[in-house]
Amino acid sequence: MIVRRNCINNAAGILACCGFYLITVAAAVACGGKAFVLKPGLSDSESQRLEDMSAFNRSVLKDGWNLDRRTLDRKKLDRIELRGSRWRDVDVVSSTLIGASFKSCIFESVELRKTDLEKAKFESCIFKGCVFNDVSAAHAEFISCEFERCTVESSDFDSSRFSGTVFRSMKARQVEWRYAHLRGIVFHQSEFREVAFSDGEIRGARFDDCLMWRTGFSSGSLEECVFDIRGDFVNFVESRCSDITITSRASINDLNLTYIKGSRIVVQNLGWSEMFSMSFAMVDRFQLKNSRLRYASFLAATYDNSLFEDVRFEFAQFDKCRFQRTRFKNITLNGEILFDGARFEDTDFINIHKGDNVTISFKNTVYRNKSPF
Repeated sequence: MIVRRNCINNAAGILACCGFYLITVAAAVACGGKAFVLKPGLSDSESQRLEDMSAFNRSVLKDGWNLDRRTLDRKKLDRIELRGSRWRDVDVVSSTLIGASFKSCIFESVELRKTDLEKAKFESCIFKGCVFNDVSAAHAEFISCEFERCTVESSDFDSSRFSGTVFRSMKARQVEWRYAHLRGIVFHQSEFREVAFSDGEIRGARFDDCLMWRTGFSSGSLEECVFDIRGDFVNFVESRCSDITITSRASINDLNLTYIKGSRIVVQNLGWSEMFSMSFAMVDRFQLKNSRLRYASFLAATYDNSLFEDVRFEFAQFDKCRFQRTRFKNITLNGEILFDGARFEDTDFINIHKGDNVTISFKNTVYRNKSPF
């Protein structure tokens, strides 16, 4: 009987192990070959401590609240205050951190899903390999923070404030950054897909070697910014600009600067870019340099103290443009070039090259003495 009982127990143990193995394998298949390990949540006692947030903040004031491989599911962490804390491999799901405050904290491999960060404040914090998915961070503030290899998707940062913050290798997709205030921030080798920076105020920002697709800065106020970008469908429509540079290491197709206003705007190094539009613009000290444009539209734009240099136009419309104290230098014209209804005042033309297939139209154009080309 004892032998039989041992055999039964051993068999049950083997079956249990096999069952666990099968569950693990199934989970691994579901997770793309990676074994799925359920992260423990907070204990009942830990959850009870969070019910009195003022007392909890006092208890972690000195040593912080460090979390490792944990899940915070449907937790209310509003007005939590953490200093010098470290969260590693933590999932924050369907939780709220409204009005939370974090200073000198490190977040590593933290994923926030369906989480509310409204009016949260992060100061001198570091985010490494973190994921923001369906996060609401309206009116949140990030001061002197660092983001490295983070992903932001389907999230809302409307009316947020970022200052002195650096993003490295960030991927952003379907993100609303409307009405945001961005000062002294840097995006380095990051990707933006369907991201809206519309109606915001951006000062002293740098986008360094970034890829953009359907991303816009329309109706914003931009000052002392450098956009070193490439990609497709980038727009600055109706923006107010001062001291900005748009440059590319490749090409920007469908770059839209329609209705842009301002001064000291430089667009340069566009390599055979399709669809460049700057119609109805009003700019002073504008420069378009070292660029190759297959189709360009400058309808009814006004340029003062401006420079067009080392540019090749395959097709361009300058109809009803007004050029004052402007210079065209080392320009190559090919295809159809339209200056109908344009007006030239104190404008110089130096070293203009006309291709074999060029057609230039000057209907109702106002210029001195003779045709400029």
